Amino acid sequence: MDSENAKAYLRPRARLMSTLGEELISNERVALTELVKNAYDADASLVLIRFNPPLEEGEGSIEVWDNGHGMSPATVRGTWMEIATPHRHRNPRSESGGRRVLGAKGIGRFASARLGHTATITTRRVDEQEVTLRIDWGDFADGDAYLDEVPVSLSTTTPSVFVDGGIAAQTFSELLREFQSAPATAVGTAHGTVVRLERLRTAWGTNEIEALKRSLSRLLPPPPPAELSVPDQPEFSIYIDTPEGPLRHHSGFVSASETLAHPRYRLVGAVDADGDASLAIYAGDEEPVEVVQDNLRKDSKRPSCGPLKLDFRVWDLESSAIKPLLALDTSARNTNDVRELIRNNSGVALYRDGFRVQPFGEPGFDWLGFDQRRINNPTLRLSNRQVAGFVYISADD
Repeated sequence: MDSENAKAYLRPRARLMSTLGEELISNERVALTELVKNAYDADASLVLIRFNPPLEEGEGSIEVWDNGHGMSPATVRGTWMEIATPHRHRNPRSESGGRRVLGAKGIGRFASARLGHTATITTRRVDEQEVTLRIDWGDFADGDAYLDEVPVSLSTTTPSVFVDGGIAAQTFSELLREFQSAPATAVGTAHGTVVRLERLRTAWGTNEIEALKRSLSRLLPPPPPAELSVPDQPEFSIYIDTPEGPLRHHSGFVSASETLAHPRYRLVGAVDADGDASLAIYAGDEEPVEVVQDNLRKDSKRPSCGPLKLDFRVWDLESSAIKPLLALDTSARNTNDVRELIRNNSGVALYRDGFRVQPFGEPGFDWLGFDQRRINNPTLRLSNRQVAGFVYISADD
């Protein structure tokens, strides 16, 4: 029998969750960054990333604690449990109104799937009950079940973790008490979220932890030049806690490398929506050696990208040029160590509303093609590993 105007409906299989996780999250380092961004969107002032041994594939765990406003039972059911919810598009700013939210795509849940085989999320909002969500991501990958046919364990109980004198209070107080360099952070204990990722999907060693610290250190840019008038970044600190043994020395608050504060050359300025640029070039002195006023859209085919501000920091990598940096508190022992610090922080990073956009500026992602230009003229052009750049844009513009 012929049928006209019949309707059919798309219905996702449960394994879509793992497929999206692999496609949207490029690696474990980016996955942890997504969870940190979730804490930022929740107005957290402090995030703790704790590695629990053994840090081998299929074993161990990672915990991500934050003191954000947490989620109520209704929010967990109505927002977190909904894939591609329009919540962030309807609410582009955090609850406090002070932060432009970063997690507009809602991919934080996929980040937890990338990191561990199971995830346990405990969260509490002030004056609400505590919610615990337990997910075994293997349940979504096995069989031919549809997404809405895979149950997830969800319980609502009297608070025990996020309550005065509870586990969260003990965890944060021990952290701030042990380290004198801790930021002056007012840590709430009756609200927040902890994500426990168990049976790790990959091993974590020295190289992986160091790469994570470098990535997180560039989440928040170093203080920009005063002349750029970039809005102040809300108070936000990240602490990495590693187990006793060979990884212990990696524990500490994440901060930008001191080396970044002392470039040999610098390009600072702004470009407005019409392409009019005002740029100043510095060569070690407080006064610029040259000021450039020009329009970068003389070719009408070039698209408008909205206003932006930029701060490019450049070094000579010869030993004689970087030897003075040894006097800084960078933990470098010789010029080779200083050179490595510069290379580890090199690349042009992009910041939207004060927070890093991945993967711009990541190792190997030379999106401006510096290295290719240098091949054609090595005596005139800079390599990507000589430049630490910061480009500031706004989602509103």
